[in-house]
Amino acid sequence: MSNISQNSGLSRESLYKAFKSGSHPRFETVLKVLNTFGIKLQAVT
Repeated sequence: MSNISQNSGLSRESLYKAFKSGSHPRFETVLKVLNTFGIKLQAVT
């Protein structure tokens, strides 16, 4: 979690809060975390 926090620019506390059971993280938060893993979302029509 520390590495994800550093790479995403989000605090560890906010990450734990955003991804705890029953939470609804903001789309921006999810994108930042995905980017730390090298995952890119792409809309295709």
